[in-house]
Order: sequence, then structure tokens, then C-alpha cells
Amino acid sequence: MIRVLLAADQAILRAGLRALVANEPDMTVVGECALGPKTVALIEQTHPDVALLDGDLNHPLLLAMAETLAAAGSPVRMVILYSQGHLEFIRAAFKAGVFGLVSKGSHMEELSRSIRKVHEGFRYASPEVASILVEQVISGNPGPSQSPRPFRLPRRKLEVLRLVAAGMNTKEVAHHLGIATKTADAHRRDLMDQLQLRTVADLTRFAIRNGLAEL
Repeated sequence: MIRVLLAADQAILRAGLRALVANEPDMTVVGECALGPKTVALIEQTHPDVALLDGDLNHPLLLAMAETLAAAGSPVRMVILYSQGHLEFIRAAFKAGVFGLVSKGSHMEELSRSIRKVHEGFRYASPEVASILVEQVISGNPGPSQSPRPFRLPRRKLEVLRLVAAGMNTKEVAHHLGIATKTADAHRRDLMDQLQLRTVADLTRFAIRNGLAEL
């Protein structure tokens, strides 16, 4: 029996995925939650074989969770149900430890197939993803060395992000930009809320990963 955990922000989507898994004789749902920081904790509690996550590939939490679980040696295999993705995000997802990428436009049978395949230890890519990867091979284009920016941030918030990632504290950021300390702090907190990051270290890693700062 394949133990599956579901993580999606919309309750109605989780209900649909739960019904799908319930219809498969070799699968069972061991837990479900909204996509967020608690997802990793629930994975550690329920020990699923496969974690089925709903979210765009540019969601900062997805790759962070994959990297965290891989670093911890977790045996869970992640399948991401996504709406759109570019080559750079696809490469980053597989490199981070994701086992399967399935388009939301796929049939239910394909989603079930992806769960079985990753459980068997194979990587899985829906036809849309496979097409993008094949085009890369045909063109011989290795892709850019840096990932694109997953979010279009306002200019001021982008400046704050780069300065924080460079190691400046709030007062130094404010002085550098010629703004009030409270304003700089508000920008930093807004960034962390928008990107769903909890610490300045997380913010720095995000900036480095997305080519907005250097090591």
C-alpha cells in the first residue's frame, strides 16, 4: 500500500485529490494539510511514501521543502502538481530532490501513474515537462546558470532584498536608501510575508538562489 500525503492550499482541491487516492486500491491517504511550513512537520509525523504537493514551481517553499527533506535523508518522494513552469524551474525542482512533476491539465490516470512510478524509484515528468526537456536536448542549450526571479518585486523591495542579503541590518539599509528605519523594516517584513520566509537567513538564501545576491 502506497502511503500518500496531500498538501494544497485549497480545501476543495485536497478533497478531490483525496477522492482520487481513495479510488486506487494500492494507495491510502495518511495526512493532508495546506502547503506551508507545517508540511515538513506532517511528513515527519506520518512517514508517507509519496507527498503530493500543489503549487507553482516558482513557489519558494516547494524547493526549500525538497532541499530540507533531502538533506535530512527523508525517504519521502515528492510529486508537484503545477500549473506552469519554465525550464529553469524544472531543472531546479529535480535538482532539489523532487521526483515528479505533473501538470494540472493532466488526466487523473496520469496523476495515479506518477505516484506509482516515483514510489518505484523513478523520476516522473508529465508530457508538458518532458517536451520542455526534450527541446533543451535538441537545441543543445544548457540553460542559464542562474534561475530567474520567481516574483516581480517592486523596485524598492528588490533593493531592500539585495541589501539584506548583502548582510546589512535594518538601520544600514535605511541609511543606504535614504529612508526611515521603520520603512525599511516594513519592507523587510512585507518581503518575508510575501515569500513566506521566516528568518533573514531564509531571505538571504532565497536571494542567492534566484540570482539577486552573490555568495
